[in-house]
Amino acid sequence: MPTKGYFALEYLLSMEDQQDINPNDIELPDPNQGLAALRNSNRALTNADIESLSSIWGETLAAFKQLWPKVASDRKVKTLEQMATLSKDNLHLSYEEIALVSLKTEEGIGRKWAIDILENSEDVRAIPSLVNTLNTDTHPQTRGAAAEKLFTFLELAEDGLITDRNLDLIEASLIDAANSDDSVEVRAAAVASLGPINTSEVENVIRDSALNQNISLQAAAVLAMGRSYDVERWQDYVQDSFEHISSLVRQNAALAAGMFAEEALAGDLAELLFDEEDEVLASTIWALGEIGGRVARRKLMEFQAIHEGDETFEDAIEDALAMMDLGEGSGDIFSI
Repeated sequence: MPTKGYFALEYLLSMEDQQDINPNDIELPDPNQGLAALRNSNRALTNADIESLSSIWGETLAAFKQLWPKVASDRKVKTLEQMATLSKDNLHLSYEEIALVSLKTEEGIGRKWAIDILENSEDVRAIPSLVNTLNTDTHPQTRGAAAEKLFTFLELAEDGLITDRNLDLIEASLIDAANSDDSVEVRAAAVASLGPINTSEVENVIRDSALNQNISLQAAAVLAMGRSYDVERWQDYVQDSFEHISSLVRQNAALAAGMFAEEALAGDLAELLFDEEDEVLASTIWALGEIGGRVARRKLMEFQAIHEGDETFEDAIEDALAMMDLGEGSGDIFSI
């Protein structure tokens, strides 16, 4: 269980100027401040109020759980939004426990903010609530966010870090969502998340989506192909997608190529360095860094020389070349 010293360290690390701080002089934020602010419906919560609720546990978390159902819905939504925003700006702020509670108790946009808070979380306690959100929430945006987040746990399943029961639960709910008459946003998110599952049923879902007339579903299918890491099955389709009319499909094709990390794709992929869309260019640069090899390096260095002085992609190119020097990819499709 975390100690007072642990929270003192977290608070210390979250402060911008650490050089002149004596740890013995640290005054910890009092979580009772945040609880009192939640009870007072006559004023908006300040950032200090929200920060005081970071990393709550034990009796404080129990008090929060008792209070939360009594807070007005719009106030809860605003509170979760503030928590999501502050925790993105300051990685030492953590509202995971509050988000897990809210996944169970909230509906619609409140749940969506809770999922945003859990963006980097691998806490398997979220799985049943995420599945329930995907199956029952009334807001398409929230259902789509739940489908996207479930991909995190399918990645964990590859390392044996979730139970077969949870894996079956996730797979069934994503397949149902992908095959449903739900909004395209939800179906596309479900298709993209299914990539790591290697079954004939999922393969059919991906193929059907790739052949669908809707561009979002086609793009989701290409991303799922990359996430499957099944080069033999999907490489030709991904390669053909480099020339797709949709920039979203081209972007996902570049990402998929990076996940495949096949040097044979480098030459054709490099043609996307002439794409007009910045998102496609960024994805292509990342993918060439993941692929590595002589062709990928030469193409990136040529691109770097042509765009010398242009800071738009300077960091991305340097990162990609550094990845080649290391001789291995990052494996993180969001590192671009």
